[in-house]
Amino acid sequence: MTTKTKCTICGRQCWTCKACNNRTYCEFCNSCNLHGQEPPTPEVIRPPREPRGRLFVVTVAFLTKRGWSADHQVRVRSAGLAGAIWKGVRQARRDHLAPRTRVKQARVSAVGA
Repeated sequence: MTTKTKCTICGRQCWTCKACNNRTYCEFCNSCNLHGQEPPTPEVIRPPREPRGRLFVVTVAFLTKRGWSADHQVRVRSAGLAGAIWKGVRQARRDHLAPRTRVKQARVSAVGA
């Protein structure tokens, strides 16, 4: 097994360069180690990341051995409703329940804020 080429600037593993077809291109530094600091071509540059998503207010209540807990409201950023519900349940459980508390059911509602 051959060793993978590492970038001379940041030390990350290199990719195949589109200009010279050698495994010497670092996508994080946007430079090829063989070409020095030449400006990269437009198709090689990574596009900017999309925004984190919409803000949702998730209301969660948990059923434990002691009965239903009070409703807890959590504000969560997510791209869609299903992701917001998952993140909201996890965040509410982390914030409002003691560690290792067994949850039998969760009652959830989410509203876009």
